[in-house]
Amino acid sequence: MRILLVEDEERLARSVARGLGADGFDVDVVHDGLDGLWRAREGSYAAIVLDIMLPGMNGYEVCRTLRSDDIWTPVLFLTAKDGEYDETDGFAMGADDVLAESVRMGQIVEDLLLLSRTDETDGGQYRTVDFDDVVRDEVGRPRSTKVEASGVTPVQVIGDPVALGRLVAHLLDNATRHADEKVQVSLRVTPDGAELLVDDDGGGIPEADRERVFERFTRLDDARTRDAGGAGLGLAVVAATAEAHGGRVKATDSPLGGAKLRVVLPLA
Repeated sequence: MRILLVEDEERLARSVARGLGADGFDVDVVHDGLDGLWRAREGSYAAIVLDIMLPGMNGYEVCRTLRSDDIWTPVLFLTAKDGEYDETDGFAMGADDVLAESVRMGQIVEDLLLLSRTDETDGGQYRTVDFDDVVRDEVGRPRSTKVEASGVTPVQVIGDPVALGRLVAHLLDNATRHADEKVQVSLRVTPDGAELLVDDDGGGIPEADRERVFERFTRLDDARTRDAGGAGLGLAVVAATAEAHGGRVKATDSPLGGAKLRVVLPLA
């Protein structure tokens, strides 16, 4: 998986490229906006990471030109500000996310890598997993909203415990990010298989967006206005991981008033 990094500050470029390389990515680095635009047009990249202030052509113009050329490779802006101004302008130019130089890059890398692995997995390394332990471990991690998990019961599935942990983490992160006060999680055996439900009392997901929300780099307008958010990879990771394990995920309305995300996986 190749990533194009366009950053004129050489020390930062080396640091970011080193981190991406350590996580298994091939990184092409250029230091000029015009050079970056040429590379983006000619190369095949999984994602493009752009600084905003660049010589030759700034990151906004590079992204705008790519979109006008009908090139839809995911673009992530790298900014020192992490402010609303950069984020608003970045999205207006067609970016998929705006990342502060000091935060979140590791999360984006981890999710991109997990997505690439789920694309290629054949399930050969899977084993029996106590899925309820995975869920309880994630419920126990600090989050902005307390997660009620009394409905979690013992369930075993066949899979990768690390990937399943990321699936649960993203579901809970999504719910707590958008909840007003309540998040509930349950896990049980059903005729369909292992059923994981995550409910919140937030604004919900519009019916028209309930399939699109699981696509890579999708961030709904609500997500953009309510928080600095992620790259729009979290629910894509959930969908890809569920599919790699022979399962599925669906978004519906929750009786709490917000969204219900339902994951069904085959039992061990």
